Amino acid sequence: MWDDTLLICTADHGEMIGNHGLYLKSNFYEESSHVPLIMTWPNGLPAGVKVEEVVSLQDLFTTCVELLEHPMAKKYLPYRHANLIDMAYGMIPENDRVFIETEGGCEWGICNVSKQYKYSFYTYSDVSWDHSLFDLFEDPGENINIAEEHPEQVKKMRQEIVHYLEPDVDFSHYLYNKLAILKKLACE
Repeated sequence: MWDDTLLICTADHGEMIGNHGLYLKSNFYEESSHVPLIMTWPNGLPAGVKVEEVVSLQDLFTTCVELLEHPMAKKYLPYRHANLIDMAYGMIPENDRVFIETEGGCEWGICNVSKQYKYSFYTYSDVSWDHSLFDLFEDPGENINIAEEHPEQVKKMRQEIVHYLEPDVDFSHYLYNKLAILKKLACE
């Protein structure tokens, strides 16, 4: 049974433990959002492979639904549809980013993460918001917010967030208001 069992070890978030002067979670700094994901499956995965691509818990869900051959698997998470088993064999998802949401510490926040850039957008009300952009290659400690110096990168990443959120907006008036803010900013 062991050889045919997929074992997954991960967490939904890390803890800040004082980094950036913060504790707990509810933000998108690497200490809170970059958590280990370890998988083993003797008859299904190559041993010792390390994948450097960004992944999310949504990708984990998609992978499990596909492995179970659920008939609705292709309808889940159309923005990305990354299969972690395929990634272990060297297949890279067409879309190289993940999205993370939070509530707490702010009213609502969403983050668009690629291998190089991390754009975070936080709302505190329907009119009050803040954002940050970090270049994870140049500044892996996320100490220098470069959002104001790179308006085109910010605009691009905001547009990607809008594209990600739009399919769900009909189900949530709350999300509709947040998406309206982002759409306005993405067009500026």
